[in-house]
Amino acid sequence: MRRALIIPGHEYASLCEPCVYRVVRDGEILYVGASAHGLQRVFGSKHHAIKHLQPTDEVHVQFCSSKREAFEIEKAEIRAKLPKWNKYSK
Repeated sequence: MRRALIIPGHEYASLCEPCVYRVVRDGEILYVGASAHGLQRVFGSKHHAIKHLQPTDEVHVQFCSSKREAFEIEKAEIRAKLPKWNKYSK
């Protein structure tokens, strides 16, 4: 049987808030992305970065107070860290 992920009711709404997410492998940030709709984009079946996850990879999620904040953080981190899986035209 697979394990269950339990999300308390009071946390559910925050999962739909704007966020910045990072794919991390062995301490290295491979991808930085932002979502206006919380985890919907992060774990969407068509997301190119998520398709390449390995079992030991981590997805770090930082919830933000607005879409603008999320996209500003994403842009700054991509410029500063140059993650392997990001395109740098943002």
